[in-house]
Amino acid sequence: MKRALVLAALAPLASCVVHVHIHEAPKPEKPPEAAAAPAPSPQVVDSASGIVVDEQGNPLRARVAAITDGGSMSCGTGADGRFDLSNAGASTFLLHVSTKDDRIAIQPDVRAGATDLRLVVKPGAVTTVKLGGSTQARCALFRDGTRVEDFTIHPDKPARVVLPPGDVRVRIYDAKKVLGEQTIHLEVGAHETVEFSSAS
Repeated sequence: MKRALVLAALAPLASCVVHVHIHEAPKPEKPPEAAAAPAPSPQVVDSASGIVVDEQGNPLRARVAAITDGGSMSCGTGADGRFDLSNAGASTFLLHVSTKDDRIAIQPDVRAGATDLRLVVKPGAVTTVKLGGSTQARCALFRDGTRVEDFTIHPDKPARVVLPPGDVRVRIYDAKKVLGEQTIHLEVGAHETVEFSSAS
């Protein structure tokens, strides 16, 4: 009898539909993405290193200059003939090497970052450039159409330049304006003087 009563009591529940809602715990908000760090600016490698030697392979003290259309940057070698030139200011440049006894080496189209360069000097010629007037200017020298030296020249302060033999064009300029130009011919061991009356 008790069993019948329990079943009778449960009968109405059998038709009930039970809805169960399961709620997930709220997900934590994603932190705002960190601002992407700016890409490091590429380092401009505009250096060159190596050694200066004579024709017998002996290391020499010398001046090494990187020549570009925008000017030049130079350094000296040590007693071991080694140089490490930086801040040339271009991705490619020409190296002009000169010694006190007027020997020279020219290495065009050197790529920035070049190492272990071996520059062999040979006898050259000398040009002294004189500028009159009262205003400094730039002086560029060209051999076979290639700029082999570029520097600032001051009035009444002659500049002595070691150059390879052959025809050399000497140009005095200010920015993009040519103020004067002369062409000279140099033989090995020669010493020529070029004068410009004024930078104006």
